[in-house]
Amino acid sequence: MTLRKWPLIWAIMMISIVIAGCSSCSGRMPGSKAGAFSIESSYIQESGEHLSINAEYPVLKGFPGADQLNAEIREKVEAAATEVRNAALELEGREGFVASLNSNYQYFHNKNLASLWMNWDNYTGGAHGLYWMDSYTFNTDTDEIYTFPGLFLEGADGAEYVTNKILEEITGGDYYFETAADKVIGYENDYPFFINGEELIVYFQLYELAPYVAGMQSFSFSVDELESFLKPEIAIAMEGKDPPSDSTPRPINASSRVSSRLRPICI
Repeated sequence: MTLRKWPLIWAIMMISIVIAGCSSCSGRMPGSKAGAFSIESSYIQESGEHLSINAEYPVLKGFPGADQLNAEIREKVEAAATEVRNAALELEGREGFVASLNSNYQYFHNKNLASLWMNWDNYTGGAHGLYWMDSYTFNTDTDEIYTFPGLFLEGADGAEYVTNKILEEITGGDYYFETAADKVIGYENDYPFFINGEELIVYFQLYELAPYVAGMQSFSFSVDELESFLKPEIAIAMEGKDPPSDSTPRPINASSRVSSRLRPICI
């Protein structure tokens, strides 16, 4: 297991992410035929004196459950944009302050397994912005959207194994909140996660386990470590596959007030 913490590196800049799939069928394929999994980008882009929205989000195609996922993602994008628009109204008359929203996404796809994660960043006022993640892992043949326990063989205690490893790491850390272990236990083995090549990554949002300056906390498990626990179709799709290029989640904040970039540090 590898712990990643994503600290802030301040820079006033925009970062564009080049997203590459892991096989010939996983790239962005405009106009791809029904039955062939593909992802295309859609955007909400708005600007004003106190407003900046640059939200890229995925539109999934080629499997029966795509419409349902697209609707859920679009709803989240619209809600995030509405929050920032409202914040921009509150910032009127405050020179130099801009309410902002930025998002991008990345994904892994091999065989019938697809894992998609969205990186979000906003600034609505105050000392600094916030960033967070959403993720979806699903089977393009069966339309199953995997929960974390659903990745593992029944009775294999894979989710429990992951929980114990995370708790061990937290116990040995010196920057976690005193309530961090309780927060982990409170998830009841059902964590937010995504699959990136041969790695299964469990992540926690800002402030869940550690202070803002420590960044989001994530815990990475290799397919080799989890192979005896994973369902065969999950392990087979993960084995021997590199992650997409430039695949580290990197939420960005492009407000004129404050800006951030995240880089993982493996320890």
